[in-house]
Amino acid sequence: MLKIHPQLTIYIAFSFLTILFAGQSVFSAPPDTVKETTLGTTRNVHQVGNLFLAGQPSEADFKILTMRKITRVITLRADNEIEWDEAAVAKASNMIYAKIPIAGLDAMNDKAFDAVRKQLKLGEKMRTLLHCASANRVGAVWLVYRVLDQGVELEE
Repeated sequence: MLKIHPQLTIYIAFSFLTILFAGQSVFSAPPDTVKETTLGTTRNVHQVGNLFLAGQPSEADFKILTMRKITRVITLRADNEIEWDEAAVAKASNMIYAKIPIAGLDAMNDKAFDAVRKQLKLGEKMRTLLHCASANRVGAVWLVYRVLDQGVELEE
């Protein structure tokens, strides 16, 4: 199992926020371009290839996910963070649904990173939504995936 230092986790999260909100890349030679997009009322939506990175979609947004041909949803939210049954809505929309709850910095650990990386590798050819409440946790786990699994180098 990969050991990631807690300060690296914080650096990763802030690096991704820089990408999202400043439009600047901390990568050299990214394999795909990150572009801002929309999915209904979902906040902080960005797309890179078949992967959509975002905050929490609403129940109504699942119709838009279907129209955009998203067939897989990975949530990083715990059960106590959401008041409706997202799994049921995803399944009713014929989507594959995976839940890897990462609630707080303590839960952002090797086991969680490995689980998300595994799910992302399984679905590289599928249009996938990876989300949490605001996209902050998404940024942290996606950056780990980009560096460890896609060979993207961080600039010093």
